[in-house]
Parts: sequence; structure tokens; C-alpha cells
Amino acid sequence: TSGRRRLRRGAKQLRKRIRCHRRKAQRGVVRCAERFAGKRLTHAHECLLTGVEILGAVPGSNGSRDACGLRTGDLARKILLRLIAEVREAGDADLSRLERLHDLRIAIKRLRYAVEIFAPCLPAEVKSSLYPQLSDLQSQLGDLNDAHELATRIEALLACRKRGGRVSGRRRREALRAVLEHFHTRRDELRRDFVARWNEGRANDVLRRIAECVESLSRPAASAPWASASGGGFYATHRMSELAAFQRASQGARVAAIDIGTNSIRLIVAEADERTRYRIIEDLKETTRLGSGLYFTGRLGFQAIRRSLRALERMKRIAQQHRVARIRTAATAAVREASNGAAFAELVRRRVNLSLETIDAEQEARLAHASVAHAFDIDDQRVAVVDIGGGSTEVALSAHGFVDALAKLPLGAVYLTEAYCGPDPLGMYRFDEMVAAIDDTLERNLTESFREPEAIIGTGGTFTTLAKVSLRRGLFGSRDG
Repeated sequence: TSGRRRLRRGAKQLRKRIRCHRRKAQRGVVRCAERFAGKRLTHAHECLLTGVEILGAVPGSNGSRDACGLRTGDLARKILLRLIAEVREAGDADLSRLERLHDLRIAIKRLRYAVEIFAPCLPAEVKSSLYPQLSDLQSQLGDLNDAHELATRIEALLACRKRGGRVSGRRRREALRAVLEHFHTRRDELRRDFVARWNEGRANDVLRRIAECVESLSRPAASAPWASASGGGFYATHRMSELAAFQRASQGARVAAIDIGTNSIRLIVAEADERTRYRIIEDLKETTRLGSGLYFTGRLGFQAIRRSLRALERMKRIAQQHRVARIRTAATAAVREASNGAAFAELVRRRVNLSLETIDAEQEARLAHASVAHAFDIDDQRVAVVDIGGGSTEVALSAHGFVDALAKLPLGAVYLTEAYCGPDPLGMYRFDEMVAAIDDTLERNLTESFREPEAIIGTGGTFTTLAKVSLRRGLFGSRDG
């Protein structure tokens, strides 16, 4: 009982010390965030892409952007095999020494994060079986490192000077020594368990199997299964048929799609892959609110245009750093409905050197349906695909995979926000009025055939937000969820 009391007293002092260090570290994080603002982070991103470009340079290409460079699979093979070798080298050291175990932990950590980054181009065995074992090795070493760090902090606390002298009070010192002994015992047990596990050879077997999976990336698959898209923007997904043509002509060809919406602009960069048809290697989204004010003025605002042009310039630069063979740019409701939409398209052509394609509502609905058809098996169902954007909502009704009916609704998120989310002249909020207007719009525009689908599938950020709200409220799986 007295031993437990000493442990509790020592733990209380240790927690106090750690809280003090944590507050100090948090202040450093805040200062770092203030120092590295958005522009600097964008520059860092571009520098990282430049590093990848250097890794992928082809001898004799003179650094030309026309050079094909490495595919993501080739880059994964180049990096992962090097990291596996570093883990093996760290594991061959004297693991009875804590500093060598620390080096091994860092090497495994780097390998694990690299496997996460390259997971889309690795065989399924890596994700389902090998990655969890690699993660377990890192966790075991992490627990050992935590015990060692806590013991080190206690030793520093016992030695530190407080109010002109050492930690005062015999009972306090005894309490801290009891906690120190606990963490020393814990550290030594974890070290013995890990070293025994490592020497059994199971960890080396995991590394060997990962290396074999990585080596297989250089060999073409006997049969290339068609993978489903799990997201990434309806426009980019629709253009994957073009990417398949690139694949036949040149393995690893890359294309980019930029989707200019009413509220945000999105860039997708995809790469042809013989195993999975295509692979998303870049997915960026920037909120520019291009359609802000459109409901009241009928025009795209000057500041919104400036924000959008800057975003397009950044996205084009990033796409070029990925060495894409082609960039296609599409605009939807905001540019389509604005009186100065054509002038904006011309400005994009002159300022950014991108050819802007403004798609109509029917094509937008069909593209959303094509995206869903890539991600879900809808051939045996009557499905309504609902795409809620910033300026409009499109609904595509399909049966057995074929589109039967299309509907365009003026119910975009930005449009509704500007039209109804401010108070009326009497200071009353207009939520009920907005709901009534939505119900009336649905009643007038959706025929009877739209009202009895077997499933409704939503695309766009609004549905993602609704899903997050539902999960946080605990409604997921309930009748109302």
C-alpha cells in the first residue's frame, strides 16, 4: 500500500512536469505555424515535387519536362527497397544498446510511412497482412522509447534545482525514485521482448515479403483487373477512359483534370497503371468562392476571379511538376450562369494558358453518374445520383447502369446561403423559408419517376459534411441517419 502511494505521488509530480514541457512545446508549434504561412507551405510542397522530379529524371533527358521519368510504381520500388535495406542494416547492429534500438525504430517508422504513401500501387497483401505487422513492430519500439524517455525525465527532475536547491522533501524523492524504478523495469522488459522477437526472424520475414511485393512492381501483371474509383472528383474520374488510351500507348502516362466549381477548385493528377487501370497521385482542393455574389449581381466578382486565377496558376504548376501529358480544365454552374463567364474563360486562357471547357448541366449530371458507376456496382438497381455543388444540384436517375432521366435544380450550397441565410428586414432568420423553397423546387422539377429509387448516392463535399455531422451525432445506422 505504501509503495502504491509513493507511485501515485511520483506520478503526480511527473504529470505536472510533462504538462509544463507540453505547454512549452505547444507554444513552439504555434510559432512555427505562424512563421510558415500558406504561401511557404505551398512553396515547400513545390520543393518536394521538385525532389521527386529529380529522383525520376531519366539519364540523357537533360532535365526536360517532356521526359517520361519514373512512374509512381517505379518510384515506390526505388525508395522502398532502399528503406528496407536501412531497416535491415539497423537490425544487424547491437540491439542490446538503447541507441541502436532507437535507430531501428526510426528506420522502421520511415519504412512504415513510405508504405502508407505508396499503398495504392502495392499488392493487397501489403495492406492486409504485412503493414499491420510492420506497424506492430514500430508500436513495440515506441512503447520502449516512451518508457526510456519517461525514465530520463524523472532522472532530470531528481537532479534539477528548484528554488535554489534540489527537489525538496524526502517523501517526494522516494516517490520519484519508485516511479523511476517502475519505468526502468518496464523498459528492460520491453527491450528483452523485442530483441527476442527480432532474433526469432519473424521481422526479417516481414521485410522479405514486403521486398518481394515491391520487386513485383517492375513486372507487368498477367491480367489487369479494373479497379473502382473511390473518389477524386467526377470530372477526373470520367476522363479515365482517356487515361486508358494513354496506358495502351505508354505505361505510366499521367493526366490532370481541374474542376472549377462555384465554391472551390479541385486538381486531380492520375497515372495509368497496368494493375488498377489508374492511380490518383495528387488530389488538391482550394476554396476560392468564385460564385460568391453571383445570386445578387449575376456576375463573377473581381476578387473571386483573382483568387481563382491564383489557384489555377498554382495547380497548373503542380500538375506540370508531376510531368502530366495533358491537362483538361472544366467549369460548372458559376461560369456557366455568370454574364461574364466567357470573359473569365478568356482570362484563364491568356493568364494561365489553360483552355477552359464550360460544361452544361446535363453533361455535369452524366459525369457525376459516371463517377458513381466507377465506385459502386449499380447495374442491378434503380439509383438516383445527386451531385450538390455550390451553384446547382444535378440529379441523374439510372436503371441497370443506364441513365433514364436528368434534372437540374437551382439548389447549390453557395446559392442557398446567399439567398436565405441572412436575416430578413425584420431581423428574422429565414431557415423555414429556405426549406419551403427547396420543397417547392423539388416538387416542380422532379417527376414521379425520380421519387422511388432503390438507392440515393450523393457526390460532392456537401454529402461528405453531412456524413461527418451524422457520425458525430451518433445517428449513423439509425432510421434518421
